[in-house]
Amino acid sequence: MYDLLFGKNMDAILVVIILEWILAIYGVGMSISVKKLVPKIINIVLTILWVVCAILNMIEFL
Repeated sequence: MYDLLFGKNMDAILVVIILEWILAIYGVGMSISVKKLVPKIINIVLTILWVVCAILNMIEFL
């Protein structure tokens, strides 16, 4: 597994897709933990953006 994670047999687009999903999961966590309304809305919008980008990349390249 570490060979896959550290760059062997891994396409650049797959790395991008994985990073987009990581950012989406991070955005969900930030949306849950933030107390104020405006930052919460911004985090939700950015999370939706990362999910849409990851799904579009998965559809196009996988």
